[in-house]
Amino acid sequence: MYKYLHHISDFMVDDMLGQAEPFYGAGADMRLADLLDLAEGSVDERFADAPMLAADVYYALGRVRMGLGDLDDSERLLQRSLSLAGGAWPEDHPSRIATEFQLGDLMVRRARFVEARSRYRKVLEDSTSRYGADHARSLWVRAELAWLEHELGESAIAH
Repeated sequence: MYKYLHHISDFMVDDMLGQAEPFYGAGADMRLADLLDLAEGSVDERFADAPMLAADVYYALGRVRMGLGDLDDSERLLQRSLSLAGGAWPEDHPSRIATEFQLGDLMVRRARFVEARSRYRKVLEDSTSRYGADHARSLWVRAELAWLEHELGESAIAH
């Protein structure tokens, strides 16, 4: 676990936040989106021997991009996360569940409700398998799915 955290810490300091250091990077006035662009460019090289770690980093970058409203880059990064993980993550792996949920959220933000519903249903199945039906994560997905089905006019299903 320490090695994992050490790699993430180095990435954050050297490849991302360090880019804003006036003596070595582009300067203290750098925008967050620019820092993310620079950091993203180093992920594959830095984590060439650790694709699962790269997948986690792409997931994190995708979430930040979504928070910034950059949905195109967010979707690309989240999809890259899933692609790197490939078959290494079982269906109910926490990282897969989290990434699939974020992609569902992205679909909702893009008003692609039918796609989001399909993704949320799968996430609910996997989350329930992993954590149980009464776990907070499963309940959160169930609530999101209920809201979405209500929006799609399927409120009878939502109950």
